[in-house]
Amino acid sequence: MRPSFKEGERKDINFGVTNRNGKPELTTNIAGMFFLGCLGKAIFDTVASHIEAVPTQELEAGIRKTAAEAAKEYVTRVNPHLFQNPKRCPSCGFENVESNKHCSECGAKLSE
Repeated sequence: MRPSFKEGERKDINFGVTNRNGKPELTTNIAGMFFLGCLGKAIFDTVASHIEAVPTQELEAGIRKTAAEAAKEYVTRVNPHLFQNPKRCPSCGFENVESNKHCSECGAKLSE
């Protein structure tokens, strides 16, 4: 699924922590991943603006490659359940994790 964001459009960002095999794992929706990417870019731009010895394009290419490899490794090996299909609550519209039987926000019963 490819996210689409329009200028000025508001999207809910959902983060959750689930327990898988005794280890906490972060789950998020597409908007959350987009937010983390933007946050990472802002941090990178701030750090890169203070480093004059290394050409910014080379540094950015190296960081982008390393980040992509790390993200792929995390999603495929460490937390394959990161992108879950959220269950939208018919009552309040909250995006719940796939395993929920009741809405985390309002308590309404979710469809199977």
